[in-house]
Amino acid sequence: MIATNRLAQPPTRPAYNEADRVASVIEEWTTELDRLGVDYELVVYDDGSTDRTLQVLAACRARHSRLRVERHANMGHGPTILRGYREARGRWVLQLDGDGEVGPEAFGGF
Repeated sequence: MIATNRLAQPPTRPAYNEADRVASVIEEWTTELDRLGVDYELVVYDDGSTDRTLQVLAACRARHSRLRVERHANMGHGPTILRGYREARGRWVLQLDGDGEVGPEAFGGF
């Protein structure tokens, strides 16, 4: 999820067993948001992944100061999204999933 009021709340992203994809999705979004000069926080919620998602997110966090990683026991997609909205700290919130289905290329148009 992204929240910023800073944009809004950076994008908020639920991630469940996305170890193979989540790093590239984070790279794509941070690159685009930085290019646009957006003040943001990118929050990824690890929804109790059983693969290496949390380790991949930890490595990404070491490279990206605007990335916040939260983890909880598996609750499912809907409850994870609702958690992101409840915890959003920005003026605007952008909801994105961890699989990269929605890319950053259109974001500048918002």
